[in-house]
Amino acid sequence: RLESLVTIFQKDYSGKQEFLDFTLNEAIGLTESKLGYIYFYDSESELFTLYSWSQQVMNECAIENPKTTYNLKSTGIWGETVRQKKAIIVNDFQAPNPLKKGYPEGHAELHNFLSIPVIVNEDIVAVIGVANKNCDYNHSDTLHLSILMKNAWMVLQKLEQDEFIKKKNAELVKLNEDKDKFMSILAHDLVNPFNSLLGFSDLLLKNLHNYDMDKIEFQLREINKNANLAYKLLDDILTWSRAQAGKIVFMPEVFNLHQVCSSIIEEATFRARKKQICVESNISPEYSVISDSNLVSTVLRNLISNAIKFTHIGGTISINALETDNEIMVSVADTGMGIDKADLFKIFGSAEVKTTYGTEKEKGTGLGLKICHEFVKKMGGEIWVESELGKGSVFYFTIPKKPNTQAENEEPAIPGWQKKYSILVVDDEEANLILLEAILSESLKLNCDVLFAENGKEAVKYCEIDNVNIDLIFMDLRMPVMDGFQATSKIKKRIPETPVVIISANTDNVSKSKCKIMGCDDFIEKPIRIDDVRDALKKHKLMA
Repeated sequence: RLESLVTIFQKDYSGKQEFLDFTLNEAIGLTESKLGYIYFYDSESELFTLYSWSQQVMNECAIENPKTTYNLKSTGIWGETVRQKKAIIVNDFQAPNPLKKGYPEGHAELHNFLSIPVIVNEDIVAVIGVANKNCDYNHSDTLHLSILMKNAWMVLQKLEQDEFIKKKNAELVKLNEDKDKFMSILAHDLVNPFNSLLGFSDLLLKNLHNYDMDKIEFQLREINKNANLAYKLLDDILTWSRAQAGKIVFMPEVFNLHQVCSSIIEEATFRARKKQICVESNISPEYSVISDSNLVSTVLRNLISNAIKFTHIGGTISINALETDNEIMVSVADTGMGIDKADLFKIFGSAEVKTTYGTEKEKGTGLGLKICHEFVKKMGGEIWVESELGKGSVFYFTIPKKPNTQAENEEPAIPGWQKKYSILVVDDEEANLILLEAILSESLKLNCDVLFAENGKEAVKYCEIDNVNIDLIFMDLRMPVMDGFQATSKIKKRIPETPVVIISANTDNVSKSKCKIMGCDDFIEKPIRIDDVRDALKKHKLMA
């Protein structure tokens, strides 16, 4: 019967579903059964979700549209596996039993039945059931099935981690390709204004005494125009790159949206007058919001600037705001060129960058809209556009409004505000470093800086820096140079208040006891799971 264990470890799988189907077939063969299923179980919602079932079940089941999810409360005897948190054996399924609720007409007939829970860190994560063995199920079947599923679950978690890392690596490759393309286009657009700057300034230096004032003024205007164009593009590039690197900090405050919008319209007055465009704001002076005024200003400035660029001489631009229960929706509408439907979905995407021209041949790259997209996301809002070619465009974005129920002198609550933490990850395996950073920043959305150390000695050096501020440490045990035991002991002498969470495959009691002696505060078993990391963060007050 050990052959099943060897087989599931040695075989290659295309994904989670293939692995679960193979494991179920091994379980059926191991227990000499004819039918079987695997349900995943979520303890919070008390919900079973069917992930794998045997072909024989499908052959014998005549139920139309069979259910794939069940609530624990609606289950009969097979749910006792979860309720009692132990294996359930029924060797005469047809005999009366107060725990049975029967099964639907057309269900495969059951003669005997064995079901066991899959338990990880004291939580039931799955249930496997097998049925219709030619003889009675016994303790040996339970033992072998339990061993099979415990090891299968380890393989499954490794598969999930590998798939996650593979996906993230593919995303990084794509992101780098997009950025390379992005920067090459922007670099090309920067060359043109600098060519003009260098060319006209060179002409002026060589021919200043031979030029009349009209020619000098013309060339100075060209220099000024191209200098402004280069400055705007460089400023956009720097802003966008800071946003991509996560260096734009969201600093919420209470401010008046009407005043911000009026100020930006005033800035744009000269450009609008040159094209005889009427820019009007219909935003109520009463609209006060809690958000980052600098981010909101940048979004409005870019949208209004674009509207002027792509609106014909004599056109109009209107800025409006609509109050809803939880937010204010701002719109910037123009009577300009409009956008082709095929291009609508591209304008906020980071990969699509191209030179564009306004109604009077004003040059642009579309980078401003990408900055708008980044900043609106940073504020927790949404941005979108409605447009038709030749009929103008309306850009919308949302920002939170100020609550009306706060006391006059009370500090306003800031929606979504969260302290930024510093977390040190100590592990000699690069894959684990990548995985933990992804779990913390992406899966759990923790506002944190993640620091890395490849061994215990590096970790100790980090913690010996004066005024160091580390909120939590994830520490591996087996590492070169200095292991996790020694590192934890030294770190706790330096910063005893900082929690150290051991992450290791060494789950024996001796290792755990030694960790406690060295001063560690918590222990997570490898393979690393999102729920375990979340629990550790909650325990040490880094998450609510």
